[in-house]
Amino acid sequence: MAARKKGTIERAQASLLKAMRDFEKVVSGMMNPAPQEDQGEEESQAQDQGAQALGMTDRPMPLVEYHIVPHAGGWDIERDDAFIGSVVHDVQAAIALATAAARRDQDHGLDAMVCVQEADGHCRKVWP
Repeated sequence: MAARKKGTIERAQASLLKAMRDFEKVVSGMMNPAPQEDQGEEESQAQDQGAQALGMTDRPMPLVEYHIVPHAGGWDIERDDAFIGSVVHDVQAAIALATAAARRDQDHGLDAMVCVQEADGHCRKVWP
C-alpha cells in the first residue's frame, strides 16, 4: 500500500513539473514575443520598464494580473484576461505556477499580482 501511494505521489509530482514547464514556455513566449521590424518604440518601452524596475522614474509600472479561475473541476490560469491554460487540478499548485510567472514579470520590470476567483465571483488577492 505504501509503495502504491508513493507511486501515486511521484506521478503527481511529475505531472506538476511537466505542467510548470509548459506554463513557463507559455509565459516566456508572452514575455519575449517574436521580433518585429520596427523595434524603436518596443526598445523605448523596454528601457522605460528597466528604469521603473530600478526606481529611476515616477511613472507607475504596468500592472500584470494573474487570475486563477475554477473551471470544470480544475483551475484555469489567466493573465490579463488572456487564457493561459488549464494546467492543474489543485488550487495550491495553480497559485504556485501563477506566482512563479508573476515573480518573473517583476524581474522584467512589471508590477504583478495573483488572485483566486472565489465561488461568489469576486477575486481574492493571494500574492504579493
